[in-house]
Amino acid sequence: MLSIAQGSFSALTGIALVTANVLADQLGLPLPAVPILLLAGALVLSKFVPGISIIAPPMAGALRMRWWRFLYLTVAGSASWTGAFLLAGMLLGRQIRQVLPRIVRYGGVALAASAVALAIYVALRWYQRHRLRPGAASFERTQGQPRAP
Repeated sequence: MLSIAQGSFSALTGIALVTANVLADQLGLPLPAVPILLLAGALVLSKFVPGISIIAPPMAGALRMRWWRFLYLTVAGSASWTGAFLLAGMLLGRQIRQVLPRIVRYGGVALAASAVALAIYVALRWYQRHRLRPGAASFERTQGQPRAP
């Protein structure tokens, strides 16, 4: 039976392998990236990292991973993702119950403040775009065209 310490060690080892692979790629070393990422447990860790969750299944198919291994790793990743949030809920349940009345009380104020901040941001962007529009027309000219009178 795996203990929590062993599980986090293997996760840290996978993260270290991925980090080392990215660093080696940035240094220009010719390393086969796809097998290293799959060996690092990309299918298991992909549930926690949004970009990898889209790339990992096609990589596994391109590497001709056996379906039963793919299914095992995908189920393991899904179970660990679900377990992490269930564990967080169990450990933080008391704190969530303490904060929930404050969220209910001040949630409307926070929503209104967020809406006002978003409206100000959109208005500023609209102003900047329309203020700079006359200058943007000069960039649309191709080289050699005469200026408009």
